[in-house]
Amino acid sequence: MSFSISQFRLPKLAAVLAICASAGCIPISTSNIPDELVAVDGETFAQVSKATGQFGSRLNAYRAQNGRKALVRNAKLDKAAELHAKDMFENSYLSHTDRRGRTMRDRIKRQGYKACSTGENIAEKFPSEAAVFEAWLTSSAHRKVFLNTRVTEYGIASVGDKWVYLAAKPC
Repeated sequence: MSFSISQFRLPKLAAVLAICASAGCIPISTSNIPDELVAVDGETFAQVSKATGQFGSRLNAYRAQNGRKALVRNAKLDKAAELHAKDMFENSYLSHTDRRGRTMRDRIKRQGYKACSTGENIAEKFPSEAAVFEAWLTSSAHRKVFLNTRVTEYGIASVGDKWVYLAAKPC
């Protein structure tokens, strides 16, 4: 099952989004998410994410349309994204800084990845990779992270209703 944000006629985008590039964070917040976006056939968000696996195709198609090179998925970035999404879900928060004060660079480094350039998008309350990707595309700040020419790899994860996208370039 696939959803598109454009299928829903909402006065506001139904989610909380935020972005953090190397320069800083820009939060974007909206509310009133309809119940039909909360579950997809009873599956959890993490199950939907693993079932679809189309994020990289969408990301690299978008990058190609904008004259950028494709990014390669990286297991260490996936793990850093997953652990942050899990912490945010289990502790009911949404932030680029975790509860211990660690930034995305700290979380990436803890996975054994030495990054020279990084970027991060986070979101909550989207039922699929397609929905969260389209939502991120509605924001110029999020598109900037997707189109960053200084990164070569990415990781994506969702746990519960939390989503984390990380992009980086190894040193």
